Amino acid sequence: MRIVRIEYGSPYTFHEWRAVSEQLRVHPYVGFRRDVGFLTNRADLGAPPDAFTDAALKYAAQYPAMLRGRKIAFVAHSSRSYEVARWQSRIYEDAGAIATAFLSPDAAEMWLQERPPDWAVTAYGGAAFSNLC
Repeated sequence: MRIVRIEYGSPYTFHEWRAVSEQLRVHPYVGFRRDVGFLTNRADLGAPPDAFTDAALKYAAQYPAMLRGRKIAFVAHSSRSYEVARWQSRIYEDAGAIATAFLSPDAAEMWLQERPPDWAVTAYGGAAFSNLC
């Protein structure tokens, strides 16, 4: 499978998140392959602190090629955590990813394994569509 599974535990810090992101960014299998998606599960946690979100956005803005056209699925376990996951997916879409939220890890995996339709592929090989209306 071409899925990197990221499980969050509490407590976590931006520095821990950045360290994992750095490892993924330079990993030869992940960093340079658009067909490797991320399944992010932080559903048992509340919304990230604003300082974390701001720092993560600044980091992502430094490496747009890492996210551009890459699928990212956020897994939630409740309606409250689903809203947080949708909010996060919008942030990642603003950075160039194709992201959405799911209430089921199985549904998230199925979506990550789907190829984008031909009409949604751009010249650089990434999908050009969004889950946002």
